[in-house]
Amino acid sequence: MYQYSVGLAAFDYVPIVLSGVGLYFVAATATAWSGRWQQLARLGAVLIICGGISKASWKLIVATAQIDISWMNTALFFCLAPGMLILAGAVWGASRNKGVGARLLTLAAPATLIFGAALIALNWPQQRYHTALLLMLTTIGNVALAGQLIVKSWHLKRPSASILFFCNIIAVFALAGLARIPAQTEPLQWLEEFINAFSQAAFAYAAYILYTAVNKKSLENNHYDINTK
Repeated sequence: MYQYSVGLAAFDYVPIVLSGVGLYFVAATATAWSGRWQQLARLGAVLIICGGISKASWKLIVATAQIDISWMNTALFFCLAPGMLILAGAVWGASRNKGVGARLLTLAAPATLIFGAALIALNWPQQRYHTALLLMLTTIGNVALAGQLIVKSWHLKRPSASILFFCNIIAVFALAGLARIPAQTEPLQWLEEFINAFSQAAFAYAAYILYTAVNKKSLENNHYDINTK
């Protein structure tokens, strides 16, 4: 049975809230670029948040009731992987004003990969091959999303947002390294929680900066179009 203190488990919701704020602004930014991508951007954001809530709730149940509801723990990457890939695809498609074909691909590709991971999980449940696949897909989606946000922020002359997005992705890889340490003591887990909270706060603020920049540019373009008519 896993061991978590109630305080540690409860604090796990803090990064989720901060992440939710950032994801809201990322989805809003994609919508500002192209309203046709709004639903996919929101879907990706919701899946990511659902994965985080499921894992945090699992941890809190373990801490308070000593009950291991395994599917809640497993749901983390089954939600994160498609969520990251869909949101990364939505940012790409919206910023380039792609059409229906790109939207279908953004939805179909993650769905196919997750279906494959589910089949692997059913056929080889003890080997955890599906976990490795989902972790790889989550990493690819995360890097693809962060890379685009860094570049877009830089092009819009918001270097502070680029730096914060970069800090967020560095923290993600640092947390992955810390998670591989066999002895997950409570002080180490608290360190991981604080790093995660800091990284998600950086992500949220950077996403807000990018959203305001895109929104400002959109208003300026609309104002220019009106004056030239």
